[in-house]
Amino acid sequence: MRSDFHARLQALASGYRIYFQPPSDVKMAYPAIVYELDRVVKKRADNRTYLQDRRYQVKLITKNPDDPVFDALASLVHSEFERHYTTDTLNHFVFNIYDVKE
Repeated sequence: MRSDFHARLQALASGYRIYFQPPSDVKMAYPAIVYELDRVVKKRADNRTYLQDRRYQVKLITKNPDDPVFDALASLVHSEFERHYTTDTLNHFVFNIYDVKE
């Protein structure tokens, strides 16, 4: 459930703003985490889907190039660091994180 994933992000980045698919008219404050649903991976057997794992693209946006939240996101078991880029003096760290039901 997305609300559980959101709560986990809040626990990892206490004090950061967490946005899910913010509309373009939202004035964001930084440091922040912005995430969106990127993919759903289905596991099938006997012609049925028995499990669906959601993958979210998660962006850590911060002025600090050595932000400690980077390590927290990177250390998640189902997290993959995708890329880094800068825009308007802000560092963007992009992760793909699976919300796996275990």
